Amino acid sequence: MPLENIVPHVDAAQTITTAVAPAILVSAAGLMLLGLQNKFSNITSRIRSLDRMIVELEETGTLTDIQVLRVANAEAQVDVLLLRAKLVRDAVFLLYVAVVCLITSTLVAALDELTRASLGAVTFALFVAAVVAMFASAVQSIREVLRSFKVIQAEVAMARDISPLRENPK
Repeated sequence: MPLENIVPHVDAAQTITTAVAPAILVSAAGLMLLGLQNKFSNITSRIRSLDRMIVELEETGTLTDIQVLRVANAEAQVDVLLLRAKLVRDAVFLLYVAVVCLITSTLVAALDELTRASLGAVTFALFVAAVVAMFASAVQSIREVLRSFKVIQAEVAMARDISPLRENPK
């Protein structure tokens, strides 16, 4: 039985076209989520590793000057990593909001096609909300990337401070 016999006023081509843009953006959001969740996992692993190192050094009792520097540097790195983790977490959250908006806009568009309920404005608002959420997620990701270099700088500075063999350009 053809679709036209079931719901005579549905334009299948228009319905599919309406659903394509959100579907493409859901795929893009999925790829972004994959990368961000991997980054979040790496950041949290690094925080745990640094915290473990700090505890192990402090459990030894009296710290040498080098160990004091290592602990101070590790604590500074953890502070930066916590900020990075928060930025990534926020970016991930915003992407999930975008995905929910995109899926909902597709459902509302399909409902609009089936019922002719004039839900175009709702569909458009959901789509725009999704794009805004994806944009905000990208901004958070950029902020995180800019901060990521600070952790590397701190590690290099610490290595140069504690190693008499490494050049320290001060």
